[in-house]
Amino acid sequence: MGKRRLKERRTIIIRLYTLLGILLISILFGGGAYGVWRPEVRIDSVAVSGAQVLLPHIIGEKVEEVLSGARFYIFPKDSIFLVSEEEIEKTLKDAFPRIHSASVAQTSFTSIDVSIAERVAKFAWCTEATSTPCMAADNEGFIFAQADQELIPIYGLLADDGPALRNTIFEEGAVSKVNSLRKALETLGQETKSISFRNPDEVVLELVSGPRLEYVLGEEAQIAEAFPSVLEGIENLEEVLYIDMRFGKRVYIKRNE
Repeated sequence: MGKRRLKERRTIIIRLYTLLGILLISILFGGGAYGVWRPEVRIDSVAVSGAQVLLPHIIGEKVEEVLSGARFYIFPKDSIFLVSEEEIEKTLKDAFPRIHSASVAQTSFTSIDVSIAERVAKFAWCTEATSTPCMAADNEGFIFAQADQELIPIYGLLADDGPALRNTIFEEGAVSKVNSLRKALETLGQETKSISFRNPDEVVLELVSGPRLEYVLGEEAQIAEAFPSVLEGIENLEEVLYIDMRFGKRVYIKRNE
């Protein structure tokens, strides 16, 4: 009989502690839910900085859309404690391809500042069809808008099938590699007029001085190192049709006939 009473007493104690635990959790949960709904911690002001081309108020409106509603139908998304920087950045980048990155800073318990970095147009991806407008691309080869200024044209396929907007030229990292060579050639007084990608891995740079330079993608460092010696062996670049550096240390120079 004593063991039964002891077992019943333990059961009662366990149930009591369980009930107290549930009650405590409910109080904390209810208090937390009540706290995040307080107007003193609800965002009512969104400032936007860093916009150069995009309109700040349009970006602000998109951020306000992200902050509207509630998570799990319980917690307000505009509570300063529940703001998701990742969600804001993803939404802005999806809505505005020109945005490269976005960050969120709390300026008070009721306000935030959204700082954006816009992509800068460096190249214009163009199709062979002259009736099709060229698209602006950044140093990474990411296409984000229609070209509205004179830029170095790039020709070649895109990384993915589908629309040009939000696509990447040729393949990931290709434009960055070629751009490093383009800059190296500029230090030698050789400016690039246009860039062409040819499958599977060939690149053609048309130089303003006349000839075109052909090489294999990924060998930019070697080409930049060897090109000064190539120039020393050419008296007049205007007489050269192309410089072929696709075959390692062998260089083929074709002159105009």
